[in-house]
Amino acid sequence: MTEGDVTSGGALDVARALDWRLERHALAPVAGTDAVDVVRRVVAQRAWPREAAEASVAVRLAVPLTVPAGGDDGAADAGTLDRALAAGTLVRAYAFRGGSYLMAPDDAADLLTVRCTTRIWETARYQAQVHFALADWAPLRAAVRDALADGPLIRPELADHLARTPDLAHLAQAAASGAGSDALIKPLHWWRDVCFGPDRDGLTTFRLATTAPSDLEESLSDAAIDAAGRRSVLRYLASYGPATWANLDYWLTEGLSVPRRRLRTWVAELGDQVTEVMLDGEPRLVRSADLEQMRGVAGVRPADSGGCGGTAGAGGRVGGGSAGGSSFDGTAVVRLLPAYDPWTLGPGTADALVVPPARRALATRGSPLVIRDGIVTGAWRRVRERGRTRIVVTWFAESGAAPEAALAAEVARLGRALGEASELELELAVEP
Repeated sequence: MTEGDVTSGGALDVARALDWRLERHALAPVAGTDAVDVVRRVVAQRAWPREAAEASVAVRLAVPLTVPAGGDDGAADAGTLDRALAAGTLVRAYAFRGGSYLMAPDDAADLLTVRCTTRIWETARYQAQVHFALADWAPLRAAVRDALADGPLIRPELADHLARTPDLAHLAQAAASGAGSDALIKPLHWWRDVCFGPDRDGLTTFRLATTAPSDLEESLSDAAIDAAGRRSVLRYLASYGPATWANLDYWLTEGLSVPRRRLRTWVAELGDQVTEVMLDGEPRLVRSADLEQMRGVAGVRPADSGGCGGTAGAGGRVGGGSAGGSSFDGTAVVRLLPAYDPWTLGPGTADALVVPPARRALATRGSPLVIRDGIVTGAWRRVRERGRTRIVVTWFAESGAAPEAALAAEVARLGRALGEASELELELAVEP
């Protein structure tokens, strides 16, 4: 298909589109009910660094976390994700760009199936990494599942099991650590045989997955992958629409190695479930089911939506590559986001709608960011000294006047979310 072969839905207002996305992400209003709800809203949450993953959940929860007695010095409740992972209501697995991600089980099933599109494990180059052959895969799957039947194991323990397994001893050294271990284990994640278990003394463990397909080959058929691909497109648009083709490529092609031509076929097969809209003169895709709500998002947010207040300044909506309009009533929503937050990683840091190009490097390397009405307008860092905690906000000079009242309110909210009272310190960044 061509990128123009999608139902046309006319133009959308930038401010309303970002308002809609903020609501979907439980950022305005702050409305997450628990870790599972938050992760579902963002589809997939980067799982490392762990503190950042916990914080991305915490800042979206309507009711702040309570740090258990004996907890650390103010980090978000480290049990929040652990409880969901232990209960199986969240899964942590190798996914985007080879990294570990948190997902709800049904989303994991689709995204990991999509990762199998290229069947990379069948290539000679992949097999050469650890000197295994295609004939090793079936006995390897059986051996790993047998090893994990009694509970999670760390890499060396898996390697010991392989060393004692006829015909697989040659894989034991590669399985023990490093890139060789990843090359062996990653396909087992994609096939949903295994997933990450709870860390043990700082070491990664693996455990049996609860969502393994009953018939692996059937789950890897073209029909099954295409069905999972179409669902994955809709799930992405439900959280990150309006999305460009570049956004979809970033998520599914760069992230999960789906060939671009196949991705475009999936979108074409969705037919009138997907609509093309114009956002500030740029074509973007939305779920047709969301279009009416996007057009009708209320522009005035309640005062208690968390961190609201302040003004957008004379320039109205500032930051990204879009001219946009000001917030509807001049009231800005300000949020302090943790490192590697889905708000920027979901669409990709190259998307100028959210990340000003001059500030892309900050987002890419995982700096905690400040957004106003969804657009990156600053960065922040936590400074602890002499028993005090300060949140130092660096407001970008090109973002106009800093909304100090809104920033102070958001710093207070962040402290409640992370269980640590903080004070605001504001500084102005130089032009990029």
